[in-house]
Amino acid sequence: MASEKQFRGEAMVYATMSKLLLRGYNAAKPIFDEGDGDDFWVALKGSSDRIRKIQVKSARLTKWDKRISMSVKIQMPQSILDGTVNVVVVALWDEQQSFIGLFDASDVRMLHDSGIGGSINRKKLTHTPHFGFRFKVDLSQASPRVTCGTESRDVTRHFNWRGGRWDELFPLERWANL
Repeated sequence: MASEKQFRGEAMVYATMSKLLLRGYNAAKPIFDEGDGDDFWVALKGSSDRIRKIQVKSARLTKWDKRISMSVKIQMPQSILDGTVNVVVVALWDEQQSFIGLFDASDVRMLHDSGIGGSINRKKLTHTPHFGFRFKVDLSQASPRVTCGTESRDVTRHFNWRGGRWDELFPLERWANL
């Protein structure tokens, strides 16, 4: 039987897909996905690279400091670094709200290569190696601020679906004449 964590993770996959569907993108989960349950695809009509593979990584925000800030670690498979995934979605959620950010795979590689992401050691790791990022959500300002890593690199723009990274990765102009 699936755990609450698995249900919430799947909910974040569908929350991301519905945001893309509402913006006019053809987002769908494959019928058979070879064990990558947190992956889905977006078809981009009229684009030279027609399909984007997206992986959703999510974590529950549980230890709020006076409901102002929260720090959480997200684990990502090492395979994200090899180029088979085009976009990584980081979904941070609690019962009240969620923060869904889009990172081009090159952004993830840049963060990892600059030392922001650390490797995660596990006993008898039976699947592919993982690395992790620590994200912090700060609600002390008028609009939420999201930072990554101990250097507190500001990645708020990635979580802004009304512009910023969403429009760069999935520009609405592509769909104007379709």
